[in-house]
Amino acid sequence: MRLTRFTALFLAATSAASAQTYSYDDGSTENAFTIDGLAEIGYLHAFNAGGSDAIDEIRAALGTALAPAGGLDGNMIRVAIWDDPNNDGDPSDATLLFESATMMATQTNTDVKVSYPISPAVAVTGGFFVGVITDANPNEFPVGLDQSAGSNGAAFAVGDTAGIDATNLSASSNPPFAINGAQVLVDAIGGGSGGINTNYCSPAQLNSTGFPGAISATGSIVAANNDVTLTASMLPTFSFGLFITSQTQGFVMNPGGSQGDLCVAGTIGRFAQQIQSSGAQGVISIDIDLTALPQPNGTVAVMAGDTWNFQCWYRDANPMTTSNFTDAISVDFQ
Repeated sequence: MRLTRFTALFLAATSAASAQTYSYDDGSTENAFTIDGLAEIGYLHAFNAGGSDAIDEIRAALGTALAPAGGLDGNMIRVAIWDDPNNDGDPSDATLLFESATMMATQTNTDVKVSYPISPAVAVTGGFFVGVITDANPNEFPVGLDQSAGSNGAAFAVGDTAGIDATNLSASSNPPFAINGAQVLVDAIGGGSGGINTNYCSPAQLNSTGFPGAISATGSIVAANNDVTLTASMLPTFSFGLFITSQTQGFVMNPGGSQGDLCVAGTIGRFAQQIQSSGAQGVISIDIDLTALPQPNGTVAVMAGDTWNFQCWYRDANPMTTSNFTDAISVDFQ
């Protein structure tokens, strides 16, 4: 095995992690590396929930800001969560809990941690690992290293000449090994309550990113708590979108010339006062007021026993100006 390292000088910044964020790095890289001759390389972090938690988001950066921005855009990636069955911090015997579909990397070589929402949330107890698996192309350096945040032996890399089997990391041609003296830019977000929705109309129609937009909800299913956040991800960057809601599910293909499918019917309300741009990460997220869900003739309050459906409608250019929809979710309130 020959490690190839990209070296440059960089001034590090610091950032604070919230109580629900599992993170060791300071948000910037001072180096990067790859392993020659592989088809895929992975990098992961060991974390410990201390008890039980529900991971509903992974945030990860690919590459290093020391290299040309966007240089790894288009590489194929997967994100994953593993259990640490004996809580020893060694991923050799890690048990796969979640592996995403293959996605196209964006915002690479920027040190920007792209958000990957997970719905439903993945329950973890004690030790667990979170990581990224990506292409290992010649002359690319996908594993960014934060060398200024110190090292606690929690960062690892893994690689395989044919492709990494996330269910058996130790079977890789380059089984997991510790990255000494550095952290990798991978975070896990645990909300405790996790996802509260059931998806339907999945997957949505592909948008200009080459992938379907996805929607999730986190918070509480107890209506009186008034604690629900809607998130739409895998959207085109810097596209405007809004969430819609109804108590009736439906299916209308390409409404009004849209490239997507409308999956709510009946009386449909629009969160028109909360239109947002998806920004550089292709994500829109809003907190909704359960005491005043929008409807065509005003607002209504969510009551215990209600089921409400939600979807995100967003603009796209694919290649002409158009619109698209995420898949849809239902939430059963108590």
